[in-house]
Amino acid sequence: MKFKSLGIIALIVVGLLVYNLFCYGFANKMIDEDTHYVIKSYLENNLNITEDYEFIKAISNEDYTFSVYLKVKEEYYHVLLVKNQSYKVIDVDQRIPAYIK
Repeated sequence: MKFKSLGIIALIVVGLLVYNLFCYGFANKMIDEDTHYVIKSYLENNLNITEDYEFIKAISNEDYTFSVYLKVKEEYYHVLLVKNQSYKVIDVDQRIPAYIK
């Protein structure tokens, strides 16, 4: 009886983990698609970066902003965006957490 209950609980936990990873990946994909043009034009106009970037991760902050982490060639960038009705770049810097690299 205990083995059966433990198996059911393990199956539920694994199912919730898979669901969470799917939702997280879907949300990151949507943010990448919605912010691609804004970030690309900002990088071209302000930092003279014309190469395509690799989207790594997006994190929602408490103050209605998004932190987006990018990789261009061997350089990593942290882009801070705010969303009112559309996305707007607030700041771009190269200070990123070690776990992103």
